[in-house]
Amino acid sequence: MGDVTTIQSITNNYKQQVLFINTEGGQDNMFVGPGQSAASKAQVPWCDHLEDFPHHFLMVSAAGNVYFIWQSGPYVWGSPEGWGQETAEQISEGGSVNLIISADFKISLTN
Repeated sequence: MGDVTTIQSITNNYKQQVLFINTEGGQDNMFVGPGQSAASKAQVPWCDHLEDFPHHFLMVSAAGNVYFIWQSGPYVWGSPEGWGQETAEQISEGGSVNLIISADFKISLTN
């Protein structure tokens, strides 16, 4: 395991409102309007096994688009398809990060 990754803020550059969900705790769930940012203290859930995935991820969704985020080992992974290293991309090495949704619904985490 690596360090806990915390989402400090969510910036929505997409044309629609986005829904941010933390499956480990409803207190982090929120809507973020287009062109808006919101403060967050959500920790990226640890998920090292497929059977754990249904209850250990963050999800960003809007207008039929969806993106899943989870931590495994020292890295944060993301995928529009859910669990699986085949479909996932490494999007961060952890720490405190900002989640950015681009105008074409691409998700990135920046320090």
